[in-house]
Amino acid sequence: MRKSDGDAVFDVDSLTGRIREVLKAGEFQDILVQGQIEGLKRHSSGHVYFTLLGKESRISCAMFRSSASLVLHWPEDGQDVAVQGGLDLYPPRGAYQLIVSRLYPLGQGDRAKQKELLQRKLREEGLFDERLKRPIPPIPSKVAVITSLTGAALQDVIRVSGERFPQCPLLVIPSVVQGLEAPRAIVASLRRVSALEGLSSVMLVRGGGSRDDLDPFDDEDVARAIRACPFPVVTGVGHQVDLTIADMAADLSAPTPSGAAERVFPDRRDLLSRLNGNVRLSRSSVQRRISTTRERLLALKSTMNRSVYHSLDANHKRLSALIGTCRSSLSLKVVRVEGVLKTLDARLNSLSPDWILRRGYVKVEDLKGRKICSARDLEVGQRMVLRFRDGSVLGEVIKPLPPGGDFVDA
Repeated sequence: MRKSDGDAVFDVDSLTGRIREVLKAGEFQDILVQGQIEGLKRHSSGHVYFTLLGKESRISCAMFRSSASLVLHWPEDGQDVAVQGGLDLYPPRGAYQLIVSRLYPLGQGDRAKQKELLQRKLREEGLFDERLKRPIPPIPSKVAVITSLTGAALQDVIRVSGERFPQCPLLVIPSVVQGLEAPRAIVASLRRVSALEGLSSVMLVRGGGSRDDLDPFDDEDVARAIRACPFPVVTGVGHQVDLTIADMAADLSAPTPSGAAERVFPDRRDLLSRLNGNVRLSRSSVQRRISTTRERLLALKSTMNRSVYHSLDANHKRLSALIGTCRSSLSLKVVRVEGVLKTLDARLNSLSPDWILRRGYVKVEDLKGRKICSARDLEVGQRMVLRFRDGSVLGEVIKPLPPGGDFVDA
């Protein structure tokens, strides 16, 4: 770009670059465009090219392989479609084009075919597997409701929850639930719910309408977002005859918003009735257990009494026999001990001075009580005490006698 006389002059490349910057701005990068498809070409590289026709204009479209691989059924030329994507400019040709990320058939037959193929694909992946279904808490603590703020579905949920279980708070997550923008809005709402804590379950509901109005609930991204939600998801979409892919992916589905609310919120009157019934059953059960336990205790007491009586009787007999045995053994031991004692007594007596005195011997002591064991210890005229078995006498040495000599009175 150069300036001439104060005005900016663009060269082709810089002008093309500026135009491309404008087209790739955020305003044009996530848009929905509806038109009639023409000249659809599927390249060997996997990319797909086609043109969207309006009443008086057209726009070239390119769908790269990564996005084209998600299309299960390609519409034919002349059929109405809606595409999602962003604008870009192709510099070599100087032409702008729409880079398509999603394609939605608008023809009735194409939509049915697309739904059939998507349903088959997701079923083969196991997305509808009953084993993946999570139970809905019987007593909810907090429930999130994804729906339109202006629709009748929200009022139905509020009414039913208020009648059945008003103790449970509701958290309303506003979302578009109809039209081409609805799938993105629903997915965004489910992701928002996933960041919350303390939810018992999530309700995704909308009221009835034409079958075309339910197309957002046949969207692949919506089905995958339902399965990715960390809380059980309950759907209530449309009327009795409508079954969407979202219903098949949900943990529980009901034909209407009111029906979904009845599945999520228990009837407090039924709960009270069941509680009273459980109390009665519990009381009756406790009484039966008390009665049974009393009977068992009485039987056990009787059995224990008999057992104790027999045990005491047997122990008494054993004790009597043991006492008899002990007495016999003790008597024998006493006899033996008495014999031993008599022998010891005889031995002790034989060693006793008194026993010696009984045999005619005399114990001699001086007047101070000192024992005199030899005649040499006595002097003539010395007094002494002669102790006999039956008494003592005072004596005096008259004269010594020779050893073995007999006394002769002069």
